Amino acid sequence: MKLMKILKKRNNQAGFSILEVLIAAVITGIIATSAFSFYSKMSEQAEHQFNVSEMHQLCRTSLYDIRRI
Repeated sequence: MKLMKILKKRNNQAGFSILEVLIAAVITGIIATSAFSFYSKMSEQAEHQFNVSEMHQLCRTSLYDIRRI
């Protein structure tokens, strides 16, 4: 009987259990990891595209200088 009273009191308390908090932390970690992976890939692609663009510009400048001579 005492155990039932204790359990009823605990069920009426507001808040989250430790298991719910841990599950939320794990889900947040998974989402953050995937977001960082996506950001890392996009950043790498942007840097690559910038380097290609820079090389094109240098080639154009070189061809322009060659034509002037």
